[in-house]
Amino acid sequence: MSGRAGDLRLLSQAVFRRPSARARLALLYGGMSLVVGTVLLGIVYWFVDQRLSQRLPTALARTVAADSASVYGPAAPITGQAQPAYPAPGMPAQVTLIPPETIRRITTTGQNVTMSQLLTVLGAALLLLAAASILVGWWMSGRVLRPVHGITATARRLSEHNLHERIAMPGPDDELKQLA
Repeated sequence: MSGRAGDLRLLSQAVFRRPSARARLALLYGGMSLVVGTVLLGIVYWFVDQRLSQRLPTALARTVAADSASVYGPAAPITGQAQPAYPAPGMPAQVTLIPPETIRRITTTGQNVTMSQLLTVLGAALLLLAAASILVGWWMSGRVLRPVHGITATARRLSEHNLHERIAMPGPDDELKQLA
């Protein structure tokens, strides 16, 4: 039983220990990208939804009117009244009117399908963006923290016999050089 308790203690220490500075920076970059990406994709989603709801019914009505005119001759301008639909091939030519409610249902269905697909694509893009930003953040934080590793290694090497040794750090006069 004590072996199992020891294993559980080691597991809990591994799970609950504080992540490294590099991991925290990478997660911070990924989180920031996720928030900014979510806002951006939300704006795109809202804009497309607005444009579709404004323009799709008119475009559908004009298409139906143009198709009807090519089959039956010129039609009256579209005024929100029932629109003629063209017959199936091989059927006698007769005018069928499409009620405005049907046009609204068709455009609503088309808009819903389009927005659903857009949401799926945007969600996948957002997940890829977050994953890529975490990987790039891991790489960038490793480059930024590299001088700290050199400072740490030198500090560990120092003893009472070589306390006079200084850390010669090249580069600009910044916080890391001051720390060295």
